[in-house]
Amino acid sequence: MAIRSKVTNEDYHQKYSELRKKIVSEEERNWQLRQVKMKPGGLKIDVFAKTVKSLAKVVVGKIQTFIQSRQKQILETYKGFERIAKQPYAARFHQPHVDSWYGAPLGGITLWWAIEGAREDNGVVLYPDFFGQAIDYRNIAASSSYLPFGITVTKPHKINVPDGSILLFNYDMLHSSHLNISGYTRIAVISQIYLQLKFNSDALHERGTGFHSSRDIAKGDWENLIKVSMRDHFDVLHKGKQKPHVEKRISVKLNSDISDRTPIALCSSDTINLGEKMLVNLQNESVIVIRNASGLQAVSAICPHMEINLIDGFHDEQYIYCPGHGVAYCLADGSSTCDLLKLQVWHAYDYNSEIFLEKVTHGV
Repeated sequence: MAIRSKVTNEDYHQKYSELRKKIVSEEERNWQLRQVKMKPGGLKIDVFAKTVKSLAKVVVGKIQTFIQSRQKQILETYKGFERIAKQPYAARFHQPHVDSWYGAPLGGITLWWAIEGAREDNGVVLYPDFFGQAIDYRNIAASSSYLPFGITVTKPHKINVPDGSILLFNYDMLHSSHLNISGYTRIAVISQIYLQLKFNSDALHERGTGFHSSRDIAKGDWENLIKVSMRDHFDVLHKGKQKPHVEKRISVKLNSDISDRTPIALCSSDTINLGEKMLVNLQNESVIVIRNASGLQAVSAICPHMEINLIDGFHDEQYIYCPGHGVAYCLADGSSTCDLLKLQVWHAYDYNSEIFLEKVTHGV
């Protein structure tokens, strides 16, 4: 479930490089040994020593070349995009994203085949109301793992895909995988269909350039790869795209904290209207205050999973949704369907045309 994961993408690729280095070294050593034909009667010691020394130089050279190549590739991949390099590796798979950001051809279709265990709280999350909107996904602070702070995520649609069923969707629609809080192990096979081999010119890195045609797949010809240069086939993601809807951002900053027994006045009651939410930044913590049909409700602003600010999440009368992984938190008691993920609840109320905030004690 990746609670408070400390492994970053850089860590992952470093470990991957180390593993590949070992594999390449072993493959190279075995290949070189196969080139040495041992005649009956054996090889003279001095000749054998020279052969081993020569092989060692070749192997070391190959390893150094491989490491330098991998380091260069990683630097080129992550240069300028701290979000990708520094974010927890597990976050990449459940963050809202568009596949062409990462080098997939534009306008492709994802075939999400649920084998077993796919549920609403571990499966696909779609954001159809965000389709066609521009997101500057490159301009993100290193401390963030998800979308840029300030972009309000629209309502998440959590899809329950029955075992054996296939969900098809345009992967240039904002989507994610729900953080697995279901108690099930989700088994799914994901394939993609590319209607054209055009690529997003703002992609964060290049993907493999080998593709199979549907005709070759039908014939069972898996050897005939279509190779396309990504740089020679750039196009635009979401032509005629619009700027993303940014919810009215209301915030209050106080250079103090709230004591256990003393409420604090935040602002005028007319600061937030029905259906709006407000971010309250105290000295050591942050709180979100929401005005809905039942009055004012307040919960901690920071999701305990990856410490993402919930002010960018969608909310309704009952829940606020993490903009990172889609988990719903109950506004009444701060709970979610995962016991490890819970928000602190605060008491917010109107008094003399002002909004007050106080801590909820066990006696309340």
